[in-house]
Amino acid sequence: MKICENIALLRRQRNLTQEELAKALGVTNQAVSKWESGQNCPDIGLLPQMADLFRVSLDELMGRKPLPGTENIEKIKEQAERERDRAQTLSMLHQVQIMHSYFLRKAIKHSPDEETDKRLEEKAAQGKWGFSCIDRPEIMTCMKKGTVIFSDNRLADPESAQLKSAARHMAVFSDPKALKIMTVLHILTVEDEEKFASPADIAAKCRLGEKTVREYFDGVLADYLQEKEDSFRIEGMYMHLLPVMSLLSDI
Repeated sequence: MKICENIALLRRQRNLTQEELAKALGVTNQAVSKWESGQNCPDIGLLPQMADLFRVSLDELMGRKPLPGTENIEKIKEQAERERDRAQTLSMLHQVQIMHSYFLRKAIKHSPDEETDKRLEEKAAQGKWGFSCIDRPEIMTCMKKGTVIFSDNRLADPESAQLKSAARHMAVFSDPKALKIMTVLHILTVEDEEKFASPADIAAKCRLGEKTVREYFDGVLADYLQEKEDSFRIEGMYMHLLPVMSLLSDI
């Protein structure tokens, strides 16, 4: 791993924002952002302080030794691929089930509620369903276009840091302009992992001034972004946020 990748990984492992890391090291948010994107490297004098902050050795920080928790990274990648395949399979099975339910009702001419049948037909055609399309009370499902959520309705006891992190994300995306900018950025870049969008392109699409887009990118949205030659895309770990939030519009 390169040092830029290590800094980003260690910061997230310690649940720090770019702003918090910058404050701890006495640098600007933009400096941390450029380190993590590989545009600049930190001053050599900051490395011991950074290693102490992350509680790793200088060799680990520089990528000369594996970071704690990354020894089984290939196994983790394989598991992620299996989980993705499983989610796709479950999605297809659920679509089959909702279509089967609709056509079975038609075949046996059992239609106590024509309005329900109409809604079911529309959902099947659109590839989406509402909450709990399957008849198992211990499982909740929800789908909207390509986003599917499966839940056993159990909520783990979250740690205080997790609650703070969730509250921070909610605060950012409760701002309509921030949500609009990120939605447009997602649409412009989601189909190509190498695609970045300029603030001017984003501003034109969301009908906000380029100055406003840049202010958000330098401010509350900075932690969510990758930057390359003054163009941007959403960090991979946050790409799911916009599709998931689109589900909330139906609640």
